[in-house]
Amino acid sequence: MLKRVLVVMGLFAFLGFTSCGSDSTSTPTDTVQTDTPPSETTDVVDVDKVGEDTTSEAACVPSCDGKKCDEKDSCGKALCGCDTGSECNATTHACDVICVPDACGDKVCGVDSCGAADGCGKCQFGTCAADQKKCDCTPDCTGKDCGANGCGGFCGTDAAGLCANGSICTAGVCTAVGAFGVGSKISTMFIPETAEETGAVGTDIEGSACSDMDGDDAPNNGLGGLLGTLKGFGVDANAEITKMLAEGDINLVLEFPAAVAVPTYGPFLMNGYLCDATATAGEYTVNASSYLETGKPMISMEGAQITAGKLVAGPAEFTFSIPVMGMVLNLKISKAMIAADVVDATVVLHKGSIAGEIYKEDVIAAIEGAKEYCATAPNPPSECSYLDMVTPELLDTFITWDLDDGAGVSACVFMATTAAKITGLSPADAE
Repeated sequence: MLKRVLVVMGLFAFLGFTSCGSDSTSTPTDTVQTDTPPSETTDVVDVDKVGEDTTSEAACVPSCDGKKCDEKDSCGKALCGCDTGSECNATTHACDVICVPDACGDKVCGVDSCGAADGCGKCQFGTCAADQKKCDCTPDCTGKDCGANGCGGFCGTDAAGLCANGSICTAGVCTAVGAFGVGSKISTMFIPETAEETGAVGTDIEGSACSDMDGDDAPNNGLGGLLGTLKGFGVDANAEITKMLAEGDINLVLEFPAAVAVPTYGPFLMNGYLCDATATAGEYTVNASSYLETGKPMISMEGAQITAGKLVAGPAEFTFSIPVMGMVLNLKISKAMIAADVVDATVVLHKGSIAGEIYKEDVIAAIEGAKEYCATAPNPPSECSYLDMVTPELLDTFITWDLDDGAGVSACVFMATTAAKITGLSPADAE
Protein backbone atom coordinates (compact mmCIF):
# COMPACT_ATOMS: atom_id res chain seq x y z
CA MET A 1 0.00 0.00 0.00
CA LEU A 2 2.62 2.50 1.01
CA LYS A 3 4.55 2.01 -2.19
CA ARG A 4 1.57 2.78 -4.37
CA VAL A 5 0.53 5.73 -2.23
CA LEU A 6 3.98 7.22 -2.28
CA VAL A 7 4.37 6.67 -6.02
CA VAL A 8 1.18 8.62 -6.59
CA MET A 9 2.25 11.33 -4.18
CA GLY A 10 5.61 11.48 -5.87
CA LEU A 11 3.98 12.18 -9.22
CA PHE A 12 2.52 15.36 -7.81
CA ALA A 13 5.97 16.54 -6.86
CA PHE A 14 6.80 16.73 -10.55
CA LEU A 15 3.51 18.03 -11.88
CA GLY A 16 3.16 21.74 -12.35
CA PHE A 17 1.17 24.15 -14.37
CA THR A 18 2.93 26.81 -16.42
CA SER A 19 1.35 29.59 -18.36
CA CYS A 20 2.87 30.41 -21.70
CA GLY A 21 2.81 33.75 -23.44
CA SER A 22 4.79 35.94 -25.73
CA ASP A 23 5.86 39.55 -25.43
CA SER A 24 3.79 41.66 -27.73
CA THR A 25 5.53 44.33 -29.71
CA SER A 26 3.93 47.39 -31.14
CA THR A 27 4.84 49.75 -33.90
CA PRO A 28 3.73 53.35 -34.24
CA THR A 29 0.48 53.39 -36.13
CA ASP A 30 -0.93 56.22 -38.18
CA THR A 31 -4.52 56.90 -37.22
CA VAL A 32 -7.03 58.02 -39.83
CA GLN A 33 -8.96 61.08 -38.69
CA THR A 34 -12.65 60.83 -39.39
CA ASP A 35 -12.84 64.47 -40.42
CA THR A 36 -9.93 64.26 -42.83
CA PRO A 37 -10.55 63.61 -46.49
CA PRO A 38 -9.95 60.01 -47.46
CA SER A 39 -7.00 60.98 -49.56
CA GLU A 40 -5.15 62.50 -46.65
CA THR A 41 -3.82 60.97 -43.40
CA THR A 42 -2.48 62.78 -40.39
CA ASP A 43 -0.27 61.49 -37.55
CA VAL A 44 -2.06 61.98 -34.26
CA VAL A 45 0.12 63.26 -31.43
CA ASP A 46 -0.93 62.73 -27.81
CA VAL A 47 0.08 65.99 -26.16
CA ASP A 48 0.10 64.31 -22.75
CA LYS A 49 2.96 62.03 -23.86
CA VAL A 50 5.16 64.62 -25.50
CA GLY A 51 8.72 64.17 -24.22
CA GLU A 52 8.21 60.52 -23.12
CA ASP A 53 10.38 57.68 -24.36
CA THR A 54 8.25 55.83 -26.87
CA THR A 55 10.79 53.08 -27.49
CA SER A 56 9.06 49.67 -27.54
CA GLU A 57 9.83 46.96 -24.98
CA ALA A 58 11.32 44.83 -27.73
CA ALA A 59 14.08 47.38 -28.16
CA CYS A 60 15.15 47.19 -24.48
CA VAL A 61 18.48 45.43 -24.04
CA PRO A 62 18.69 44.00 -20.49
CA SER A 63 21.74 44.78 -18.42
CA CYS A 64 22.73 43.88 -14.85
CA ASP A 65 25.66 46.28 -14.57
CA GLY A 66 25.77 47.68 -11.05
CA LYS A 67 22.81 45.59 -9.92
CA LYS A 68 22.55 43.01 -7.15
CA CYS A 69 21.80 39.37 -7.84
CA ASP A 70 18.28 39.60 -6.40
CA GLU A 71 17.38 42.72 -8.40
CA LYS A 72 15.73 42.78 -11.80
CA ASP A 73 17.62 43.75 -14.90
CA SER A 74 17.52 47.20 -16.46
CA CYS A 75 14.40 46.25 -18.41
CA GLY A 76 12.60 45.29 -15.21
CA LYS A 77 11.98 41.71 -16.28
CA ALA A 78 14.22 38.86 -15.06
CA LEU A 79 16.27 38.72 -11.88
CA CYS A 80 19.96 39.18 -12.52
CA GLY A 81 20.85 36.02 -10.60
CA CYS A 82 24.28 34.38 -10.54
CA ASP A 83 26.48 32.38 -12.87
CA THR A 84 26.56 28.60 -12.73
CA GLY A 85 28.45 27.49 -9.65
CA SER A 86 27.37 30.47 -7.59
CA GLU A 87 24.31 31.36 -5.53
CA CYS A 88 22.73 34.60 -4.42
CA ASN A 89 23.46 35.44 -0.77
CA ALA A 90 20.23 36.61 0.85
CA THR A 91 22.16 38.76 3.33
CA THR A 92 24.80 40.43 1.16
CA HIS A 93 22.77 40.24 -2.07
CA ALA A 94 25.98 39.24 -3.83
CA CYS A 95 26.94 36.04 -5.62
CA ASP A 96 28.89 33.52 -3.53
CA VAL A 97 30.72 30.57 -5.01
CA ILE A 98 28.98 27.33 -4.05
CA CYS A 99 31.28 25.21 -1.95
CA VAL A 100 31.57 21.61 -3.14
CA PRO A 101 32.79 19.48 -0.23
CA ASP A 102 35.66 17.08 -0.65
CA ALA A 103 35.00 13.39 -0.14
CA CYS A 104 34.84 12.48 3.56
CA GLY A 105 36.98 9.41 3.06
CA ASP A 106 37.07 7.35 6.25
CA LYS A 107 35.22 10.02 8.23
CA VAL A 108 31.77 8.82 9.31
CA CYS A 109 30.49 11.90 11.10
CA GLY A 110 31.04 15.58 11.78
CA VAL A 111 31.88 18.66 9.75
CA ASP A 112 32.87 18.47 6.07
CA SER A 113 35.41 20.58 4.17
CA CYS A 114 32.76 23.23 3.50
CA GLY A 115 31.93 23.63 7.17
CA ALA A 116 28.55 21.82 7.17
CA ALA A 117 28.03 20.57 10.74
CA ASP A 118 27.00 17.01 9.83
CA GLY A 119 28.30 16.98 6.29
CA CYS A 120 30.16 13.71 6.82
CA GLY A 121 27.32 12.09 8.75
CA LYS A 122 25.41 12.45 11.99
CA CYS A 123 25.74 10.20 15.01
CA GLN A 124 22.47 8.50 15.85
CA PHE A 125 23.80 7.90 19.35
CA GLY A 126 26.53 9.71 21.28
CA THR A 127 28.91 12.29 19.80
CA CYS A 128 31.38 12.37 16.95
CA ALA A 129 34.96 11.48 17.91
CA ALA A 130 37.73 14.04 17.37
CA ASP A 131 39.07 12.15 14.33
CA GLN A 132 35.50 11.85 12.95
CA LYS A 133 36.05 8.15 12.32
CA LYS A 134 33.56 6.89 14.88
CA CYS A 135 30.76 7.91 17.22
CA ASP A 136 31.58 7.79 20.92
CA CYS A 137 28.75 6.62 23.17
CA THR A 138 28.73 5.29 26.72
CA PRO A 139 25.82 2.91 27.48
CA ASP A 140 23.80 3.80 30.57
CA CYS A 141 21.91 0.99 32.30
CA THR A 142 21.94 2.47 35.78
CA GLY A 143 18.87 1.18 37.62
CA LYS A 144 17.55 -0.51 34.47
CA ASP A 145 16.97 -4.19 33.80
CA CYS A 146 15.33 -3.78 30.40
CA GLY A 147 14.89 -1.31 27.60
CA ALA A 148 17.34 0.84 25.64
CA ASN A 149 20.83 1.72 26.91
CA GLY A 150 21.08 5.00 25.02
CA CYS A 151 23.66 3.76 22.53
CA GLY A 152 21.57 1.57 20.27
CA GLY A 153 21.80 -1.47 22.53
CA PHE A 154 19.70 -2.78 25.40
CA CYS A 155 19.85 -3.32 29.13
CA GLY A 156 19.20 -6.55 30.97
CA THR A 157 19.93 -10.17 30.18
CA ASP A 158 17.66 -10.34 27.13
CA ALA A 159 19.44 -9.52 23.87
CA ALA A 160 16.58 -7.26 22.83
CA GLY A 161 16.07 -5.67 26.24
CA LEU A 162 12.76 -7.43 26.76
CA CYS A 163 11.23 -8.75 29.94
CA ALA A 164 10.21 -12.28 30.81
CA ASN A 165 6.76 -13.43 29.76
CA GLY A 166 4.02 -11.74 31.70
CA SER A 167 5.94 -8.51 32.27
CA ILE A 168 6.49 -5.27 30.38
CA CYS A 169 9.36 -2.83 30.53
CA THR A 170 8.27 0.25 32.49
CA ALA A 171 10.88 3.02 32.69
CA GLY A 172 13.64 0.40 32.55
CA VAL A 173 12.07 -1.93 35.10
CA CYS A 174 10.23 -5.17 34.33
CA THR A 175 6.71 -4.91 35.71
CA ALA A 176 4.20 -7.74 35.89
CA VAL A 177 0.90 -7.24 34.11
CA GLY A 178 -2.28 -8.44 35.77
CA ALA A 179 -5.26 -10.16 34.23
CA PHE A 180 -6.97 -8.48 31.30
CA GLY A 181 -10.65 -7.64 31.05
CA VAL A 182 -13.18 -8.22 28.27
CA GLY A 183 -11.77 -7.89 24.76
CA SER A 184 -13.40 -6.48 21.64
CA LYS A 185 -11.34 -6.69 18.42
CA ILE A 186 -11.76 -4.09 15.70
CA SER A 187 -12.86 -6.16 12.72
CA THR A 188 -14.02 -3.41 10.36
CA MET A 189 -12.35 -0.09 9.58
CA PHE A 190 -13.44 2.27 6.84
CA ILE A 191 -12.34 5.84 6.12
CA PRO A 192 -15.13 7.81 4.38
CA GLU A 193 -14.15 10.10 1.53
CA THR A 194 -16.46 12.91 2.64
CA ALA A 195 -17.61 14.23 6.01
CA GLU A 196 -21.26 13.63 5.09
CA GLU A 197 -20.81 9.97 4.11
CA THR A 198 -22.30 7.29 6.38
CA GLY A 199 -21.63 3.60 6.80
CA ALA A 200 -22.88 1.32 4.04
CA VAL A 201 -26.33 -0.22 4.43
CA GLY A 202 -26.33 -3.89 5.40
CA THR A 203 -22.92 -3.79 7.12
CA ASP A 204 -21.82 -3.65 10.74
CA ILE A 205 -20.96 0.03 10.25
CA GLU A 206 -24.36 0.96 8.82
CA GLY A 207 -25.30 4.34 10.25
CA SER A 208 -21.77 5.28 11.32
CA ALA A 209 -21.23 9.03 10.94
CA CYS A 210 -18.44 11.59 11.35
CA SER A 211 -18.51 14.11 14.20
CA ASP A 212 -18.50 17.91 14.41
CA MET A 213 -15.02 18.84 15.57
CA ASP A 214 -14.91 22.60 15.06
CA GLY A 215 -18.26 23.64 16.52
CA ASP A 216 -19.98 24.64 13.29
CA ASP A 217 -22.72 21.97 13.59
CA ALA A 218 -21.34 20.13 10.56
CA PRO A 219 -19.29 16.90 10.49
CA ASN A 220 -15.56 17.03 9.77
CA ASN A 221 -13.32 14.67 7.83
CA GLY A 222 -10.47 16.55 6.18
CA LEU A 223 -8.44 13.37 5.78
CA GLY A 224 -11.13 11.80 3.61
CA GLY A 225 -10.30 14.12 0.74
CA LEU A 226 -6.84 12.55 0.53
CA LEU A 227 -8.34 9.10 0.11
CA GLY A 228 -10.64 10.35 -2.60
CA THR A 229 -7.71 11.85 -4.48
CA LEU A 230 -5.63 8.70 -4.21
CA LYS A 231 -8.57 6.56 -5.27
CA GLY A 232 -8.74 8.56 -8.47
CA PHE A 233 -5.23 7.29 -9.20
CA GLY A 234 -6.13 3.67 -8.54
CA VAL A 235 -5.00 3.51 -4.90
CA ASP A 236 -7.80 2.11 -2.71
CA ALA A 237 -6.65 2.61 0.88
CA ASN A 238 -9.84 1.12 2.33
CA ALA A 239 -9.34 -2.07 0.36
CA GLU A 240 -5.82 -2.33 1.75
CA ILE A 241 -7.05 -1.76 5.32
CA THR A 242 -9.73 -4.45 4.88
CA LYS A 243 -7.11 -6.87 3.58
CA MET A 244 -4.76 -6.18 6.48
CA LEU A 245 -7.54 -6.74 9.01
CA ALA A 246 -8.55 -9.99 7.34
CA GLU A 247 -4.99 -11.29 7.14
CA GLY A 248 -4.17 -10.36 10.73
CA ASP A 249 -1.67 -7.60 9.94
CA ILE A 250 -3.73 -5.32 12.19
CA ASN A 251 -5.04 -6.82 15.44
CA LEU A 252 -6.30 -3.87 17.48
CA VAL A 253 -8.25 -5.00 20.56
CA LEU A 254 -10.17 -2.75 22.94
CA GLU A 255 -10.28 -3.79 26.61
CA PHE A 256 -13.30 -3.28 28.88
CA PRO A 257 -13.45 -4.00 32.64
CA ALA A 258 -14.32 -7.59 33.51
CA ALA A 259 -17.49 -6.33 35.23
CA VAL A 260 -18.73 -4.37 32.22
CA ALA A 261 -22.51 -4.49 31.80
CA VAL A 262 -25.01 -3.50 29.12
CA PRO A 263 -27.06 -1.37 28.57
CA THR A 264 -25.58 1.05 31.14
CA TYR A 265 -22.16 1.02 32.78
CA GLY A 266 -19.46 3.44 33.82
CA PRO A 267 -17.59 5.61 33.90
CA PHE A 268 -14.64 3.26 33.35
CA LEU A 269 -11.16 3.01 31.84
CA MET A 270 -11.02 1.61 28.30
CA ASN A 271 -7.63 0.55 26.92
CA GLY A 272 -6.57 -0.52 23.46
CA TYR A 273 -3.75 -2.86 22.47
CA LEU A 274 -1.89 -4.11 19.42
CA CYS A 275 -2.21 -7.86 19.71
CA ASP A 276 -0.86 -11.06 18.23
CA ALA A 277 -3.22 -13.83 17.20
CA THR A 278 -2.86 -17.16 18.96
CA ALA A 279 -3.50 -20.64 17.61
CA THR A 280 -7.01 -20.47 19.06
CA ALA A 281 -9.51 -18.47 17.01
CA GLY A 282 -10.71 -15.34 18.77
CA GLU A 283 -7.90 -15.35 21.35
CA TYR A 284 -5.08 -12.79 21.36
CA THR A 285 -2.01 -11.82 23.34
CA VAL A 286 -0.96 -8.21 23.93
CA ASN A 287 2.24 -7.10 22.23
CA ALA A 288 4.55 -5.17 24.56
CA SER A 289 4.84 -2.43 21.92
CA SER A 290 1.32 -1.40 23.02
CA TYR A 291 2.79 0.25 26.13
CA LEU A 292 4.53 3.55 26.64
CA GLU A 293 7.76 3.68 28.66
CA THR A 294 5.67 4.67 31.67
CA GLY A 295 3.85 1.34 31.49
CA LYS A 296 0.61 2.98 30.41
CA PRO A 297 -1.09 1.61 27.26
CA MET A 298 -0.68 3.85 24.20
CA ILE A 299 -4.45 3.82 23.86
CA SER A 300 -6.02 4.66 27.20
CA MET A 301 -9.38 6.42 27.56
CA GLU A 302 -10.56 7.37 31.02
CA GLY A 303 -14.18 8.26 31.72
CA ALA A 304 -15.68 5.96 29.08
CA GLN A 305 -19.40 5.45 29.51
CA ILE A 306 -22.09 3.10 28.22
CA THR A 307 -25.53 4.70 28.39
CA ALA A 308 -28.68 3.09 26.98
CA GLY A 309 -26.54 0.76 24.88
CA LYS A 310 -24.32 3.49 23.41
CA LEU A 311 -20.59 3.80 24.12
CA VAL A 312 -18.84 7.17 24.30
CA ALA A 313 -15.13 7.35 25.15
CA GLY A 314 -12.56 10.14 25.03
CA PRO A 315 -11.19 12.60 24.27
CA ALA A 316 -7.73 11.07 24.45
CA GLU A 317 -4.71 10.34 22.31
CA PHE A 318 -5.23 7.29 20.13
CA THR A 319 -1.76 6.04 19.26
CA PHE A 320 -0.98 2.84 17.47
CA SER A 321 1.61 1.30 15.17
CA ILE A 322 0.68 -0.21 11.84
CA PRO A 323 2.99 -2.51 9.87
CA VAL A 324 2.94 -1.46 6.22
CA MET A 325 4.93 -3.35 3.59
CA GLY A 326 7.73 -4.25 5.97
CA MET A 327 7.78 -0.87 7.72
CA VAL A 328 6.11 0.36 10.89
CA LEU A 329 4.21 3.64 10.93
CA ASN A 330 3.44 5.14 14.33
CA LEU A 331 0.21 7.10 14.01
CA LYS A 332 -1.39 9.35 16.59
CA ILE A 333 -4.90 10.78 16.59
CA SER A 334 -5.27 13.59 19.13
CA LYS A 335 -8.53 14.52 20.87
CA ALA A 336 -9.84 11.13 19.77
CA MET A 337 -13.46 10.24 20.53
CA ILE A 338 -15.03 6.81 20.10
CA ALA A 339 -18.78 6.40 19.71
CA ALA A 340 -20.61 3.14 18.97
CA ASP A 341 -23.66 1.04 19.63
CA VAL A 342 -23.03 -1.84 22.06
CA VAL A 343 -24.73 -4.88 20.56
CA ASP A 344 -24.65 -7.30 23.52
CA ALA A 345 -22.98 -8.21 26.78
CA THR A 346 -19.83 -9.37 24.97
CA VAL A 347 -19.30 -5.68 24.12
CA VAL A 348 -19.46 -6.18 20.38
CA LEU A 349 -19.62 -2.74 18.80
CA HIS A 350 -21.49 -1.74 15.65
CA LYS A 351 -22.15 1.60 14.00
CA GLY A 352 -18.92 2.91 15.50
CA SER A 353 -16.66 5.81 14.68
CA ILE A 354 -13.28 7.14 15.77
CA ALA A 355 -13.00 10.89 15.28
CA GLY A 356 -10.08 13.13 16.11
CA GLU A 357 -7.38 15.46 14.87
CA ILE A 358 -4.07 14.54 13.30
CA TYR A 359 -1.53 17.31 13.73
CA LYS A 360 0.75 18.15 10.84
CA GLU A 361 3.79 17.84 13.11
CA ASP A 362 2.71 14.30 14.05
CA VAL A 363 2.34 13.32 10.39
CA ILE A 364 5.82 14.64 9.68
CA ALA A 365 7.15 12.83 12.76
CA ALA A 366 5.62 9.55 11.56
CA ILE A 367 7.27 9.98 8.16
CA GLU A 368 10.62 10.86 9.74
CA GLY A 369 10.28 7.82 11.99
CA ALA A 370 9.75 5.63 8.95
CA LYS A 371 12.78 7.22 7.27
CA GLU A 372 14.88 6.51 10.37
CA TYR A 373 13.68 2.92 10.34
CA CYS A 374 14.69 2.62 6.68
CA ALA A 375 18.11 4.08 7.43
CA THR A 376 18.86 1.62 10.23
CA ALA A 377 17.09 -1.56 9.08
CA PRO A 378 19.52 -4.31 7.97
CA ASN A 379 17.36 -5.10 4.94
CA PRO A 380 15.06 -2.13 4.37
CA PRO A 381 12.05 -2.73 2.11
CA SER A 382 12.11 -1.28 -1.39
CA GLU A 383 9.33 1.15 -0.43
CA CYS A 384 11.89 3.10 1.59
CA SER A 385 13.22 4.61 -1.63
CA TYR A 386 9.97 6.55 -2.05
CA LEU A 387 10.00 8.21 1.36
CA ASP A 388 12.33 11.04 0.35
CA MET A 389 9.59 12.21 -2.03
CA VAL A 390 7.24 12.86 0.88
CA THR A 391 7.95 16.41 2.03
CA PRO A 392 5.85 18.86 4.07
CA GLU A 393 5.18 20.77 0.85
CA LEU A 394 3.88 17.64 -0.86
CA LEU A 395 1.64 16.89 2.12
CA ASP A 396 0.14 20.37 1.75
CA THR A 397 -0.71 19.50 -1.85
CA PHE A 398 -2.70 16.44 -0.80
CA ILE A 399 -4.13 17.31 2.59
CA THR A 400 -6.52 20.10 3.53
CA TRP A 401 -5.43 21.13 7.02
CA ASP A 402 -8.87 22.20 8.22
CA LEU A 403 -8.35 22.54 11.99
CA ASP A 404 -6.39 24.84 14.32
CA ASP A 405 -5.57 27.40 11.64
CA GLY A 406 -3.92 24.85 9.39
CA ALA A 407 -2.02 22.97 12.11
CA GLY A 408 -4.12 19.81 11.89
CA VAL A 409 -6.54 17.79 9.80
CA SER A 410 -9.77 16.21 11.00
CA ALA A 411 -9.96 12.44 10.74
CA CYS A 412 -12.96 10.12 10.78
CA VAL A 413 -12.84 6.32 10.77
CA PHE A 414 -15.88 4.06 10.84
CA MET A 415 -15.40 0.85 12.82
CA ALA A 416 -17.04 -2.24 14.26
CA THR A 417 -15.77 -5.05 16.49
CA THR A 418 -16.14 -8.73 17.23
CA ALA A 419 -15.81 -10.52 20.56
CA ALA A 420 -12.24 -11.36 21.56
CA LYS A 421 -10.38 -12.84 24.50
CA ILE A 422 -7.07 -11.42 25.74
CA THR A 423 -5.10 -14.29 27.27
CA GLY A 424 -2.01 -12.34 28.39
CA LEU A 425 1.15 -10.77 27.03
CA SER A 426 2.79 -12.04 23.86
CA PRO A 427 5.86 -14.24 24.41
CA ALA A 428 9.06 -12.21 24.59
CA ASP A 429 10.39 -13.74 21.39
CA ALA A 430 7.33 -12.42 19.50
CA GLU A 431 8.10 -8.76 20.27
